[in-house]
Amino acid sequence: MKKTLTQQVKDKLNQPTFRVGLKKQVVPPKLTDAEMNHLIFVMMKPMRDANRKKFGGDVVQKNWNKMSKVERKNG
Repeated sequence: MKKTLTQQVKDKLNQPTFRVGLKKQVVPPKLTDAEMNHLIFVMMKPMRDANRKKFGGDVVQKNWNKMSKVERKNG
């Protein structure tokens, strides 16, 4: 996503909250699909990083059955 679009998302989220109706419910900002997908992508980054760290980074793991005994002990 371009910086201008990222800035637009930030601006929309920083707008004051609007309350409507009898119960004064908060109205969320109207986001496009691209903006919503970007928000989800940003929010999931800590989970992606944790999974990458947990499963050995960007390296594709070998199948356990195809490893040698030494690789199994070290891995």
